[in-house]
Amino acid sequence: MKRVIVQWIGHSDLRAMAASLPGPQRDEIMQHVKGETPKVGDVGPIKTLLNTQQFDEIQLLSNYPATWNKRFAAWLGVKAEIVTVDLKKPTDYKAIFPIADAALSEVRRRKNWDETQLCLHLSPGTPAMAAVWLLLGKTRYPATFYETFAGKSWITFLEKHQRSAHFVAWATTGIKRLTFESSRPRTAICTMQSVKEDSAKTCSIASPPSRSRFRRCGTEKPTFLELRKSCSTRSIASSRRKNQITGTNPFLGPQWRL
Repeated sequence: MKRVIVQWIGHSDLRAMAASLPGPQRDEIMQHVKGETPKVGDVGPIKTLLNTQQFDEIQLLSNYPATWNKRFAAWLGVKAEIVTVDLKKPTDYKAIFPIADAALSEVRRRKNWDETQLCLHLSPGTPAMAAVWLLLGKTRYPATFYETFAGKSWITFLEKHQRSAHFVAWATTGIKRLTFESSRPRTAICTMQSVKEDSAKTCSIASPPSRSRFRRCGTEKPTFLELRKSCSTRSIASSRRKNQITGTNPFLGPQWRL
């Protein structure tokens, strides 16, 4: 069985590496990651895991500069593949999810997937990154979870209620929401404006809220409240004056006629 470990590079790992670098290089990294210099013997979560466990393949996801990634790979002292990703906010679930999903999907598409033991390291990175690993590793990509602390590593066994069907259903729901939020298209929001005798429709492009108060252009008829919220007071008054002459519904333009 081939053991593949996938993990994020975190601030703690860079601090541990910085402690072994010359002054200028150390200061450059510490100014970015901040925090205290690690104690002697503290090598960070990733190196701790690799010193205490054996893996056939090591993948590291990183949103740090390429020069730092090269130094980190050399500092680890083992063969590791570092995947550089574009992630501006390491606490953004919607941004983390597609990156993590793509990395694990690449592993699962291999011919030897049936002979692969996927492992995920929860300790390095932000809590949001660990949460996404947990969601993916319990649903789409069955995985073994590892944690490290104080020079030791262990397999994380979930509690009984976390192994239940209820927990799996909760994780699946979380994935569906993250998938929807990350892939949801920008929608045209319609407003109605009265222009002299004709009713014109104007659209502004915006990201739809989770519970949109508007309907997409050209779909079902809007409700009274939707039109009232989207119309200006002047437009409504103008439509009412027009209604006295034409007898049409003041809140329905030509495209919304019954």
